[in-house]
This record gives sequence, structure tokens and C-alpha cells, in this order.
Amino acid sequence: MRIDPDPRRTLGLLLSTYEAAVAQNHRLERAEAELRQLNENLENRVRERTAELVTANESLRAEYAARLRGEERLREQAELLDKASEVIATTDLDGRVRFWNNGAARLLIWDATEMGGRELKEVFSLGELGDSASLAAALASGRDWRGEIRARRREGDSVVLATSVTVLRDGAGRPGGWLMIGADVTERKALEDKFLRAQRLESIG
Repeated sequence: MRIDPDPRRTLGLLLSTYEAAVAQNHRLERAEAELRQLNENLENRVRERTAELVTANESLRAEYAARLRGEERLREQAELLDKASEVIATTDLDGRVRFWNNGAARLLIWDATEMGGRELKEVFSLGELGDSASLAAALASGRDWRGEIRARRREGDSVVLATSVTVLRDGAGRPGGWLMIGADVTERKALEDKFLRAQRLESIG
């Protein structure tokens, strides 16, 4: 093995080697620090994204549960409407039937399948008994209305309904259709007519 006779040169080589090793070690430490920072940033993003997904999942679950509760309430309300003895129907703004309850089917003998999409005026006389213009005027102006209307039964005879017609509005307050609720007062009207005829006969004779 050959030994350099100049000790200063040997010392210089040793120092140069040491400095290179230190510089390499510093580079490795910086690379490790950068790698740790990258891993930490990635873990933070993963945690943030996981938290976002958990929040979104919980929100979707709450929305789904609320929708189920809403649908259940709607079913319960529909069942209550179907159990009512009154005629209950809803229509769009053109008067075409959207909902027709069992009370209407029982009284008028037109079931919901037959009435769906049909115009209400095919069954109901759109005029109050004694005031044919008031209901039409209310419908045209978007106002609620109360009075008596005549409804045709499937068998050909008719009944008199004490009726309320209410405007159905959407969330923005715009008219979207009509709700009609009618109670059968045919017998009461017959008794009233009979009483009035008796009074007229008394006044004549």
C-alpha cells in the first residue's frame, strides 16, 4: 500500500471525504423530513376526506330517514282521507283529478282508477245551486269557494254536496291545483224543498 508522503494532502483528502459524507447525511435528513411532511400532509388529507365522507353519509342517512318519515306521514294522511265519508278530491289547475278518495268512490260509484286524469266537470256540475256563476268566477280568479254543487253518480242519479273548494299552493305560494271536500246533503235538501213546498201551499190555500 502506497502512503502519500505529504500529510497535508492526506488530511485534505480526509476532510473532503468527511464533508461529502456530512453533506450526504444532511441531504438524507432533508429528504426524510420532506417525506415525513408529505406523509403527514397525506394523512391529514385522508382524515379530512374521511370526515367529509362521514358527514355526507350521516347527512344522507338523516335525509333518507326524514324522507321515510314524510312518506309514512303521507301514507297515514292518505289512509285517513280514504276513511272519511266525505268526497275528497284534488285536481291540477286544469281540473284534472289527481287524488280521489274512497268516500268519493263509495258515494258516486266512480273509483280512483276511473277518475284519475279525468276532468272533474265530467262528474260535477260546476255551478252552485241557484248561483251558477260564483264557482266558475272563483276558479278563474284563484279564490277559495264554498257552496252546493250537484254530482252525477255512475247509476245516473245525482246527489247534492255541500262543498268547499280550496286553492292548493306550492312552496313559493303559486297556485298548483284545487282541493275539493264535499258532504252529501241530498236528504237535507229534499227535506228543505219539501218544507218550502208545504209553506207555499199553506200561503196559497
